[in-house]
Amino acid sequence: MRILPLVTLLLLTTAPVYSQEWTQLPTSNPNVRFVIDLGSIEREGDLALFRERLSYDKPDILDETSGMLIREKLVHRAMNCNNKTQGMLSGSMRSDSGILIERVTVDQMHMVMTPIPAGSLAEKELELVCNYAQKPASP
Repeated sequence: MRILPLVTLLLLTTAPVYSQEWTQLPTSNPNVRFVIDLGSIEREGDLALFRERLSYDKPDILDETSGMLIREKLVHRAMNCNNKTQGMLSGSMRSDSGILIERVTVDQMHMVMTPIPAGSLAEKELELVCNYAQKPASP
């Protein structure tokens, strides 16, 4: 059957490929690990696009809709380096047992950008991704 190789080829050619280089940012909560994939940083002018992951060593936050504890949040984030704003292109949450709780995707044209508070973890994240040696965004 030739369908399986074709499906695999399509998945490999349509999914973005990143050279996963996760780096951790310190948080004030010892239960939380917050990391950014430096290998995913792309630039579109003032806009920095990248992946971030927040995980809980001991999940203690309950997703009210599913009733499951949240273990991990993975976000494809956008930050405007000039305006100091941020938005989300896509995000997903996984439970303590690894089950996908929710996945959300937003078209970049409809992404809501919000101000990044001074002195916040997001501000440190902005400094890191905007000053990192960037590669241009994929066409």
